[in-house]
This record gives sequence, C-alpha cells and structure tokens, in this order.
Amino acid sequence: MKKHLFSFFIFLYCSFFIKAQINYNFSATTAAYTSLATYTTLHSTSVDEGISAATNIGFTFYYGCQAYTTFQASSNGVMFLGTTAAGSNLSNNLSGSSDRPAIAPLWDDLKTDATASRVCYTMTGAAGSRILTVEWFHMLWNWSATTWGISFEVKLYEGTNRIEFTYQGNGGITANLNIPSASIGISGVTNADFYSLQDVSAAPVISKVIENTSIASKPATNQIYRWDPVMCSGTPTGTVAAFPNSNCVTYTTTLSVSGAVGCGITYQWQWANAVGGPYTNFGTSTPTQTYAITATKYFRCIETCTISGLSYTTNVVAANLIPAPPCVCDLIQIPSLPYSSGAQTTCGMGNDITSANVTNVCGSTSYYGGEDAVYSFTPTVSGNVNVSVTSTGSYVGLTLYKGCPKSPGGGTCVGFSQGFPGNQSIPCASVTAGQAYFVVIDSWPSPTCNPYNLSISAPTTPTANACNMGYTPSPIAYSFENFVGTSLPMTDDVLFSTIVMFGFSTCFDGGLYWGGYPASNSAFVYDAVCLPNISSSSFAAPGIATDWSIANAAPVFGTSIPRNAVLGPWHDINPSSSAVIASSKIQYTTLGVAPNRRVVISWEDIPYFSCNGSLTPFFSGQIKLFENGNIEIHIKNKQVCSSWNGGYAVMGLHNYNGTVYIPPVNAVAHNYPTLWTMTNTAYRFTPSAACATNCQVLPIGFSAFYGERISKVNHLYWETSEEINIKTMIVERSKDGINFEKIGEISPNNKPSKYQFNDVTAPIGIISYYRITSQEFNGSVKRTSIYALDAAQDEIFVTSLYPNPFTNEINLSVESRVIGNKQGTANVKIYDVTNKLVLTKEISLLGGGNTYKIDGSALPGGMYIVEIILNDKDRVIEKIIKN
Repeated sequence: MKKHLFSFFIFLYCSFFIKAQINYNFSATTAAYTSLATYTTLHSTSVDEGISAATNIGFTFYYGCQAYTTFQASSNGVMFLGTTAAGSNLSNNLSGSSDRPAIAPLWDDLKTDATASRVCYTMTGAAGSRILTVEWFHMLWNWSATTWGISFEVKLYEGTNRIEFTYQGNGGITANLNIPSASIGISGVTNADFYSLQDVSAAPVISKVIENTSIASKPATNQIYRWDPVMCSGTPTGTVAAFPNSNCVTYTTTLSVSGAVGCGITYQWQWANAVGGPYTNFGTSTPTQTYAITATKYFRCIETCTISGLSYTTNVVAANLIPAPPCVCDLIQIPSLPYSSGAQTTCGMGNDITSANVTNVCGSTSYYGGEDAVYSFTPTVSGNVNVSVTSTGSYVGLTLYKGCPKSPGGGTCVGFSQGFPGNQSIPCASVTAGQAYFVVIDSWPSPTCNPYNLSISAPTTPTANACNMGYTPSPIAYSFENFVGTSLPMTDDVLFSTIVMFGFSTCFDGGLYWGGYPASNSAFVYDAVCLPNISSSSFAAPGIATDWSIANAAPVFGTSIPRNAVLGPWHDINPSSSAVIASSKIQYTTLGVAPNRRVVISWEDIPYFSCNGSLTPFFSGQIKLFENGNIEIHIKNKQVCSSWNGGYAVMGLHNYNGTVYIPPVNAVAHNYPTLWTMTNTAYRFTPSAACATNCQVLPIGFSAFYGERISKVNHLYWETSEEINIKTMIVERSKDGINFEKIGEISPNNKPSKYQFNDVTAPIGIISYYRITSQEFNGSVKRTSIYALDAAQDEIFVTSLYPNPFTNEINLSVESRVIGNKQGTANVKIYDVTNKLVLTKEISLLGGGNTYKIDGSALPGGMYIVEIILNDKDRVIEKIIKN
C-alpha cells in the first residue's frame, strides 16, 4: 500500500470536488452605457484569440465565497478569475471549460476590429467601495465580421462583490453579427456549475441546468445584467464527511462540510478522542481540513453566519485506525444499504487484490492489475441488490465477492462487470443476511486508476413477484379495433427495435411499466426482472432475437416462450414471408383518455411460418394493455400449421421467472401440446386488489411525472400534491432502467408545485430512462416511477471534425438514429478567411455513427470555416486550420 501517494491523491481529489456551487441572485435593469475614457489596454486592434497576462484586480474580490486578486481577459468576451495561464477559449463553454471560474458577458469567437477597438480596464472609487471595469470596445461579433457589432463591460464591486454586465450595440439588433453563437453567464470552479442566460430580453430566463450556447441577438443598448452573491442568513446548516475514514496504518483524512448555504460563514473545526468529547479546536476557517490519523479520532465543525451571528454544530464523524485489517488494510466499510458514494478515485490506493492473491478470479485477470478500492457490506436482510459504478475513466472492473477474495480461504465470485467505457453494473445480485460481501473496483493496468461513484441498492425481492400473478381471466365480447397507428417492421423472430411507449404507467405482476417490446411472434414483453426473459440467456431489449420453437408447456424457464410477457398467443408466424398481402401489418397506438387509456398492439393477416400462403385466413390478433392494469387478448383468426413446430401455440400471461402461467381458461386448453384454433374470441385478465395496491403509479407527494422530446432536448415535467421539509430534488438518468446517475438538481418550493428539467445531454439513438428522487432533511427518500424517452428518429449530430490542424484529410464524424439504411445528406462547404467558397462536398449519410473523409490536400495552409448542413435543416459551423 502506497500511503504517501494515497494521502496526496485523496487530498487533491477531494479538495477539487468539495467546492461549493456558486449561488447568486440575478436581476436586470438599465442605465446609460459609458465607455472608459482612461484605461490600461489588454488587447489592441486586430487581435484574434488573445488572452491577457494575469492582471491585478486592485482589491480582494470574493466570487463563489472564494477570494480572488487577479484576472485574465480573453478577446473572446470572457474573463477568468485567479488564473495564470488561461487560454483564449474561442469555443464558449460555461458548463465544461477547463478554465474556471469564468465571467462571460458575451462569450463567442470575437475579435477586436482594425480601427479603434480594444480590450481594456480601469479601477475607480475609494478603498472599500472600488470598482474594476473591464471593457470590450467595438468588438467584431465573430472574427470574420467586417464591422464592429457591440461593446460591453464587466464591473466587479468591492465589498458587495456584485458583478454587472452592460452593453452598447452598433446598429440593429441583428446587424454586424456574422454567424453568432454566444453564451452569457457565469461559472464556478467545477464543471456543470454555472448560470446561463436563455435569452437577451429585459427580463431574461436564467438556468443552472441548460447552457444556451447559441445567443444570436444583441442585448439592448444600456441593458444591465446583475449578479449578487447569496449571503448566509439565520442559522447555517451543514454535514461533515471524512475520507478516507478507516485504515490499519497511520493516514491523512480529508474533512469537508457540505450543505452550507451562502457566503459569510466561518468554520471552526474540532476533534476529540471520544464521540462525546471533550472537543479541541484546530485548523483554519475553511470548509475543508486535513488531519493526520495516528489513533481513532472524532470530528465536528461549528459554523457561524457572520451576518446573523448564529452558529450551528454539525454531526460527528469518525476517522478510524483499525488494529487488525479485515481482508485489506484500507478497506472501506459500508455501514448500511442502500449506499452511494461521492466522487472517489482509485488513484494512490495501491493494488491490494491481484489475480495471484485471490482464490477465485471473477472475469478477466487483466482487471486485477491496476490500483483498486475495496468495500465491504453485510446485509441485514436477504434479497437482490444492484451494484453499479459510474466513471468517466476507461477500462473499469467491478467485482462482487461473498467473503474476502484474498487467500487463504478466498471468497465466492457473485458477479462481475468489466470493460470500456467506465460505467459497469452487476444487476440483481443475490445476497444473504449476515454474510459479509466485498466489492472491488479495479482497472486494467493502463490506466492504472480511475475516478468513480459507487452505488449499491438495498436488498429487495423482485417486484414482479409482488402479486404472484394475481390475475383473474374471463371471457369478454370480442372487439377487434380498427385504427391507423405506428407501423412496426415486418421482421421474423425478434423483439422489434421500436419500443412501444404507452404514454402512461401501468402495472404488470406488481411491476410498474411505461412501455415494452412487441414480438414478431405475437407477444408483448416487458423488461426483464433480474433473470433473462428471452430464451435462456437474453434480456428483453430492442432487436433481440427470440427463437420460435415450443417444446414445453408454460410455465417454463429457458425456452423460446418469453417471461414477464403477455402471450397473444406465442406461436411461429412470419411477418417477412413472401406471402404477405396488402392488409398484412403490425402496428400499435394509444387510445382513450386518462385515466382510461389503453395501448393496442395489432398483428393483422400475418402468414404462418412454413405454411406461408397455403393456410388461410392468416393470423390476426390484438393485445390491449389498459391504464388500470387490465389486459385483453382478442383473436380474429388463429389456425394450426401442423407441418411446422408441431402447430403449437401458448396463450395467456407468463411471469418473470417462468414459474407461473395464467391461461385464459385452464392450463391445458391453450398450452403446449394442445392444438387449438380460435376465431372472434376475447379474454380479459383482471389484476387482484393486492396487485393493484402493491403497484402505485407514483409515491405519495408526487402526483404526475411525464416528458417529451422537442428539438433534440428531453423535457421532463413533474408535479407534487404536497411538499414538506424537502431538501432537494435530484434528476436521474439511466441507459438500462436499472443503473441511474445524477444529471441535475432542482431546489424545491416546499409547497404543491410544478417543475421542469431539460436534459440537453441525452444520448442520441437510445432510450433514456428517467426518475426524480426527492430527499428530505431527515434523510428519507421518495422516487417517482421510471419514465422513458426515445431519441427522435430523424436526429443527426456532428460529433467531431478532426484533426485540427489537419494536413491533407479532414474526418467528419456524424451520429444518427438508424432509419433503414440511408439517413440523408450532409452538405459540406469550406470558406477561406475572405469568405470565399473553396471546397464543397455532398455526403450520403448512413444510420448510426460513421466517419466520412474530406480531401483537403489541394487547399493552401491557413485558417478555414467549415459549414455543415444536415438534411437541409441543421447547420454546424466550425473553425479549422491547415498546416
């Protein structure tokens, strides 16, 4: 174990991540714009991509509760505090720039013009109330513009620590811009910590979630945008954490306070040898502190708001020195489940678990060579847990052992997930109460370590067993509904790649679902619950092959008959047959109004495999899934193709693990090996009261949760019927509906309210799963149901243009949602610095992610503008340089 490295890396890592988010009040007003008469010049005329040296502010300016005395100004309409080597940053990026914190009155690819333009500064006022003014005077909005378009200033106020942006335009609102795409706002020291103006009106909308990088209009002349820091008031609050908090040799722990609101808070750290004290003061008045642990110590912090004079004593945390190491020296003990870590790293943790010192290797030995982190938990109840790691690193290994994995003795491998990229998960791992389990987060030897977050759910029994398939079947009047719906591909033996979105949540076997997968062989399949539900080893997913043979009666596990499914009936029909006729189709739609909506999936005139066109009439049937949980199967025509697969078919409901089958009549009439036909017949499956009770659409407090995708953005909405003592609302996203990551946070109103969150980073071409988690001050948690949004099918993105600079070839990478094979066109135009068109190319796009090459060998060296128009509607502008 490399203890000196451990302390160093952990200190750096935690110091970075515990920085509080910036917290400002925004307002807008007007006043006459006045250019600086006397000034010091930072950038003179005709400067492109300029960044000033570190320059003294002239006083101590507090930003995000941190003290700054220097700044750097870029010719691109942004300034950075406390930096000494910031770049010019021609690409505006409040949410993710490496140079932070940023103050951006108009961040875009600007340039000073060739006449009287400049970037300059001056300081005015008396000590205690001085003002630093930085001015961007007569700037070209976009470096290739021909006439200056705008002047603007940033003012920093001593004492109040206010920030003001002021503006003066040249000409009309849209004149002199030349392809603008600016950001206006401020950012903190960590990524995704920012405020961004969504428009440039007299009362603009601001967001901490969505950065508007495409502002294309000037703020009005004399417009002022003002940012005032939020100061503490009343009694402060906060929670202390220690990391690491356990080891078997001396180490250094990093203590941090989170949850304090506002600036103006002092911190008095205290330690004790016992949890009850007495406590001794130590350290400095900062929200972080380090302490060398030579014996077990207990820590707390006294926070005081200097404005109100009121103080608060935080919780107590322990940093333990363990006399005898359990399994590994630096084991991290998890006190209870569920568990979720903050931002952590394996860097400096050493290589404790190797392929040589374990009895049973989980997965590949290649993931036992990097530095690792080892956790242990002992569940108090038996059940299934989900273990997941999210990481921005690469080649991450996640393993779960029953018992310590190290020899002698060794543990039993429960599960593993290893690979690239960094996110890994072990879903539905079975654990036993009272048994110690060990989680190892490791990496491929290169890179030797990775950042990560660890999440382990509380043990649960599968939700799909909550009702034990409590459905009552009954015959009903046959009603085959005619509608014009969404057509599904005429493909054989698959779950269709288009997922059916209900538009509402409904229950099946105690589980809450928003949609599922129609099968070409006439079934509707929900997501898997812990176990594979397609054949023997596949989990329900778009495009999964289903097989077709029936050799056992339901209920059964491991055959072609899908589990967690409505069989309507399950039999081998062939939508891709050459015998299909004009009326042959598979389609779905949602009908009715809340709370009585229903999804109807229809298989109409589908030939039987092998019998093809020789057996008529073809199969026609419908499955109807109701908002209240009822399920109906309507059969227009069902024949027996005895020359193939024995003519077998199974109709009814099949549970998640193949142990329960609910037939429409009895276990024999519509099951293997009975041969049966049916015309104009229907059955309803009504869930029991217990099933309906166990499957609540939303937890108490949440009254609605829904979403929509508009203009390549996933918009989420939720409503509450009650809010009391809610600390925060967390927006979570998942790629699989099991492993969720935090993508945003909303401050609650603590009264019945409506909320909106816009996810601008949702991946293209896949389904994104969402839920909202509310956290109360007492620690309790409530979650909404899961809602899924699918990326629209006509979306195309330019993901990269490289290399830059280039020598001969330019690579254009485009990602798009597959619709058949051909995806459209990309028209590429390249202009030189005089705006002369020097190269054009039309590219036929294919579905998915593809890279296309553009020959630029004939172009002379220099700077170029690349314009890419996708399908005649989406426009992308990039600056690129040829060597």
